[in-house]
Amino acid sequence: MTPSALDKPSGNLAPRRLIESDQFPFEFVSRLAEMESWRKEVHRPIYHIHKWWANRLGSVFRAILLGLAMPETEDLEDAFYQKHDFAGLTVFDPFMGSGTTIGEAHKLGFTALGRDINPVACESVRVALGPLNRDALGQAFGQLASTVGERIRALYRTTDGESQICDVLYYFWVKTVLCPACSKRVDLFSSYIFARNAYPERKPEVRVCCPCCGGIFAGEVKDTRVECPR
Repeated sequence: MTPSALDKPSGNLAPRRLIESDQFPFEFVSRLAEMESWRKEVHRPIYHIHKWWANRLGSVFRAILLGLAMPETEDLEDAFYQKHDFAGLTVFDPFMGSGTTIGEAHKLGFTALGRDINPVACESVRVALGPLNRDALGQAFGQLASTVGERIRALYRTTDGESQICDVLYYFWVKTVLCPACSKRVDLFSSYIFARNAYPERKPEVRVCCPCCGGIFAGEVKDTRVECPR
């Protein structure tokens, strides 16, 4: 953020910003970040549509920008959810990557400038935050969906236990070896629990793969022994 935009001296000292003070609510920002990090698939902002190796959390950068723009007397927990217009301030991100800083600054009304050495980053942010033609996008999507899309979707279909055709969400691959004693092929799973929540005290349910039939069924994280319903 440009110093000239923020430094409005009173005597020889510029007023302290919220982010410079002990009043900056790190715990509040951490709680927001935790919620956003586990639900990035919901209401994902336009500048996260393109895949990027290190997408940052918008809630964190919104808090940082507000902390830089507001004096230490302000309440971030209240200001975070308010509409703002910092039209007189400029934000410059020389390593913008996926554009989180630029997008959040734009939503807050800053003049936002971004650069990056990677031309893919520059182009993806330019497209995401530039003018979009909804009709043209719909037509392009329809063309892709009816051509190569059909070929791709065909790779993600199977039949369920009742012989109904259904869509595949995930394929799981595992290394196998031949048993030296009986020559049967053995799956080298380190655990037959292949899905569980990061917070098991909140959501104790797990998904288990049966080593005999390959069926998937539910269990609980505390279980030490389960029986396949098939």
